[in-house]
Formats: sequence, C-alpha cells, structure tokens
Amino acid sequence: MSICTEKQEQELVEAVQPVIKKYGGVCIVSDAKWIAH
Repeated sequence: MSICTEKQEQELVEAVQPVIKKYGGVCIVSDAKWIAH
C-alpha cells in the first residue's frame, strides 16, 4: 500500500509498467478519502 499525490501516482504507474510487462502481474490503483478524527 502506498499513499501519494495524483502526480506521484502517475510517476509510480509509469515506473511499475515495465516491470509488469516483463514479469507479469497487476498493479491496482485506487482512490480513497482521508477522514481525520
């Protein structure tokens, strides 16, 4: 699990894609809402 900004998310996806293409697998990206108490 990783927490990042939208810009960092795009950079992460671009970095992970070559690895997934070479070795297979999936990368799941999901949006969540932060709720402070």
